[in-house]
Amino acid sequence: MDQISRVTLMAAGVVSLAIGVSITFATGWFYASTGVSLPQDPSLLSELRAEGAVLQVVGAFLLLAVWRAGWRREALWVAALYFGAYGTARVYSVVASGWPVSGIIAAMVAELAVALVAGTLLLRGQRVRGSEGQAAGPVPQGSAGDVTGGQFRNTIISPALPPISASNWRKLVLSMTGPFSR
Repeated sequence: MDQISRVTLMAAGVVSLAIGVSITFATGWFYASTGVSLPQDPSLLSELRAEGAVLQVVGAFLLLAVWRAGWRREALWVAALYFGAYGTARVYSVVASGWPVSGIIAAMVAELAVALVAGTLLLRGQRVRGSEGQAAGPVPQGSAGDVTGGQFRNTIISPALPPISASNWRKLVLSMTGPFSR
């Protein structure tokens, strides 16, 4: 089952990275390929290129998680939330503004599919191998991996979320906030 996570992260990472590079460095060409003509507004182009850079970072993280087993669960969360947000925003846009061109509809379907697959892998409790080769997943109460000690000490446990150590949450939050965290 770990192979499903790796394939999902590989596909999502490659697509995110490719689209991010295209948006950042070939903005006009990329949007023209989807039927959108952009005005030569430096502010708008800056906003779009910034989002392209974010897509590159997300794509790079998802791709690194293919080879860094300890990052896979967090990468699946990122994929589920990030692609889910994109897809949901496009659904809202259809309701608010009408149907876009077919390429954008295809993007919406693909984004929602990635979010669904990543979310399903997380909710089904798929065991993603950690860097120590041990399966990461729900820790039985009273077991050696319980939060009261052992390697899972300082682990945040919630019925809705898989266990993620407090230090990993801190690293994730700091990586998302960047210079604002200091």
